[in-house]
Amino acid sequence: MILNCRSFGEFTAQALGDAHERDPNTNLIDIYNLDVAMDLYNNKKGLEIYRNSWDINPNPLNELTKASYINRVMKYLNDGELRYINAGTLTPTNQ
Repeated sequence: MILNCRSFGEFTAQALGDAHERDPNTNLIDIYNLDVAMDLYNNKKGLEIYRNSWDINPNPLNELTKASYINRVMKYLNDGELRYINAGTLTPTNQ
């Protein structure tokens, strides 16, 4: 999500992320499907990380490096801000 934001902008990145979760037969997003719910949740967090990076570095010419974004994602991962599926439920990544 973050790299798509950098390349295409937030709106297009979110549209691409949402489109990826659509059922090709119905063109709907099944929010009750855990895989979909997890992906949408983590995509939302990716947008949050990207947006928060501008609070620290508002100059687009000095955008954070990929390594900086990776460090931020790892912090979210280690702090339990992201989700994975464990025993049929969405679980914080620090568990």
